[in-house]
Amino acid sequence: MSFLKVEAVAKRFGTVQALCGIDLSVEKGSRTAIVGPSGSGKSTLLRVVAGFDAPDAGRVTLDGECMADGGRIVPAHRRSIGLVSQDGALFPHLDVAANIGFGLDRRAPDREARIRQLMEMVELEPAKAARRPHELSGGQQQRVALARALARRPKLMLLDEPFSALDTGLRDDLRRAVAKVLASEGIASLLVTHDQTEALSFADQVAVLRDGRLVQAGAPRALYFEPKDAATARFLGEAVILDAVLADDGWATCALGRLRLDGEGPVGPASILIRPEQLRLAASPEAGPAAEGGAGKIRARVLAAEFRGATCGLHLSLIASGDTAGTRDIHVRVSSSACPAIGSMVEIDVDGTARLLERGTASDAIA
Repeated sequence: MSFLKVEAVAKRFGTVQALCGIDLSVEKGSRTAIVGPSGSGKSTLLRVVAGFDAPDAGRVTLDGECMADGGRIVPAHRRSIGLVSQDGALFPHLDVAANIGFGLDRRAPDREARIRQLMEMVELEPAKAARRPHELSGGQQQRVALARALARRPKLMLLDEPFSALDTGLRDDLRRAVAKVLASEGIASLLVTHDQTEALSFADQVAVLRDGRLVQAGAPRALYFEPKDAATARFLGEAVILDAVLADDGWATCALGRLRLDGEGPVGPASILIRPEQLRLAASPEAGPAAEGGAGKIRARVLAAEFRGATCGLHLSLIASGDTAGTRDIHVRVSSSACPAIGSMVEIDVDGTARLLERGTASDAIA
């Protein structure tokens, strides 16, 4: 039985259908990330789970208890759910200790010990207990917000873009710290984020929303390499999507040659996916025959290069057999230490298999 279960949840605001029959299950102690473009319904779904909004239809159950059934809901303060928002929402007039202990009974004999335990749990030094929020860094403020949310031992933690205002390095460190704390406490969590890399690295399960509908949900690696459609593929990361012709032997012919598919489909035109990291580049002489029918190497010219620190993004123009004109432009990510010069020729190899996305959608089938 799922720990959190969202069943056929729908929500409308005026003429806007924010959620359309959402079904989502979250296991006890697991981490789920909800991603999607702006306006896809991520925040609305979080608010329905939290109890801030009532669904127009559908049910939400938590640990076997019904939290919402259509318009009948359990109030947010009775749901045993913690929330950490983007800005932390700390009380500026209270110090760190008072913020963390805000929801604890002031007469409880172990109150101070619990506050110290929570500070240690989120890796805040005891000396910061007397500081006010404005005396802390952004990352420290979010740690206080997490400790406050953990204080009453919630069954579920909701994380609403909690790392988005932080610098990249700090964001990564805090994300790992939060995941560690939630795992050690056995608390299930829902993370809403616009950062696909954050979602893929944080979660056990990723749920992709689009236009108020759940497009696909599953393990991060499965969604990244096996997306349901081209829009999901592009949303979760850089994607090389090519027209191809499927054969009856599990192979496809495309602008990158003849590639093995990860599954079989009917013979004919289709769209296939390759992730940029599957492409391997090597220097190529200016002259020489291009690959024909998948034999030999596929060649391309480097049109542009974008330095990104550890990696470079390359804009390549593929070269057709016996021709020097670009037949298709693709984008590739390579190590900065191996970045070829603009205008140079490269040879391309493809590692692994291609993913079949859609059938019968190729605009210019390759004979």
